[in-house]
Amino acid sequence: MMNALRPGLVEWVRMWRAAIPGFRVDSLWVVDRRLWTPVWEQLPPSPWEDEISARVLTISPPDSAFDVWIDADQSIAESNSGEITIGGEPDSRSELIDRRGNRSIGIFEAGTGAGAHWAHWFGPGRFALAGWSNASDYGHWNQGWISIYSIPDSSVTHYVTRIIPWEKFQLYSAEWEKWIAGRYRFFKRRASK
Repeated sequence: MMNALRPGLVEWVRMWRAAIPGFRVDSLWVVDRRLWTPVWEQLPPSPWEDEISARVLTISPPDSAFDVWIDADQSIAESNSGEITIGGEPDSRSELIDRRGNRSIGIFEAGTGAGAHWAHWFGPGRFALAGWSNASDYGHWNQGWISIYSIPDSSVTHYVTRIIPWEKFQLYSAEWEKWIAGRYRFFKRRASK
């Protein structure tokens, strides 16, 4: 399955390749495949406190009424000097949003030892959500993860990268921050037009 999805994962693979030279889609290990049962909740009238952060952290396919909100607990800001910072809650929470039904479902939640960073739609019914997690009690070792969700058959397959030391993980983090900054600047320009 991952080889078939490879073209949509180029961006994510590039980020991890900064930390794991030679990293490819077939470098991943399958952790599990299971069914997930969506339990939808109604969205509040305005779920986004910060519109620009929500746009940066929400991936919307052109051919679907669903969005993936990568991390509802994070915010993005720009200083007077133009520096982009990513902050917010230490926890991480991802949601699948049904715009037509004005409802959402939690698809990932973690405390300080993990987080969601990236998402991609492969079509109207299949998407990836990816992030990182601690692989040791004190955060000295980390690994990446990616989950492939299928809405039509309510399945999810989880994959992980190999474990890397914290110093190498920082190389991945720097690439991810560049990706976030690029999206922030794109949406800020669009909003000012």
